[in-house]
Parts: sequence; structure tokens; C-alpha cells
Amino acid sequence: MRSIRSLAFWKSRATVAGENVASPLAFREPMITYTIDAAAGLVICRVQHGISVLDVANYIQALMRDPNFTPGCDALVTIADVASIPPFEMLRYLQPLISGWTARRGAAKWALVLPNEVARTMAQTALQHLPLHDVQACCFVHEAEARAWLGPRPSREPAARESGAAI
Repeated sequence: MRSIRSLAFWKSRATVAGENVASPLAFREPMITYTIDAAAGLVICRVQHGISVLDVANYIQALMRDPNFTPGCDALVTIADVASIPPFEMLRYLQPLISGWTARRGAAKWALVLPNEVARTMAQTALQHLPLHDVQACCFVHEAEARAWLGPRPSREPAARESGAAI
């Protein structure tokens, strides 16, 4: 897998602990990491620590540039801890970014796994305020429930390799 760390003036690729990374600060621990299972049509994403709008923008940019990514890929997003959840006030800044991103995603499904029931309820409420176009999104507390909701995807030709990044 590759890692992507980016600043407006500095871009390089490297691998950190076997995962791709894209981080707005060169020496900051990655906030968003992902891998793509191209055969399953699934982006597996992990969010940790506090994230910013720039982290989300870098994540979207890294996915769009990843050769194994297709817009119809489903997403399994695991939010590691309560500190990883963006504050509700950030929603107004994320809304146009997420709305534009979902407009390009087709009929994908996003399963968000949150650290507890309170966080799940808050995230589900926040999702109701976002125009998600044809993307279906649902929040869970357990990964097994999220994977069951995503369900199996139709078989696709396997890609030459798996890929991913951390933001």
C-alpha cells in the first residue's frame, strides 16, 4: 500500500505501517487511513483522532486518484474514538464537500461504525442534514452489523493490487 502526505507545497508518497496515508501535516500521525478491496468493491476507512475539513478533502482527493477506486465502491468507515468525530459546527463546512462527493459516487452504500451508541445517534442525526444524493448511509456500533448491512457485492474483476492511503 501507499501513503500520501500532502501540503499545498509538498507532496510525496510513502508507506506508514503498511497503510496509505494522506495527512495535511508532514509529521502528524495520519487521521484517515484507507484500503481498497477492488474485488469486493469496498473502501475500508479508519478515522482516528480529530479530523479537519482539510483531512476530509485530502481523503477524497487520494481516493479519486487511486487507480483501484471506482465511484460505485461501498465504504466501511470505522471511527476509532469519540475525539475522531467532527464537531457538529464543522458540518456546515463539510456539507458542500460531502454533497459534491456523493453526487459522484452513484448508488454506493456507506456504513459508519462509531465507538458508542451516543456517537451513533449523533452521527445519524448529522447525516440527515446532508444531501447524500444516491448514496445510502447508515451508522452502527458494531462492525459485523455494518458489514451485514453492506452485504455482498456482485463479483468484479480483481485489480492488479490493493491500494489505500491515510489522510
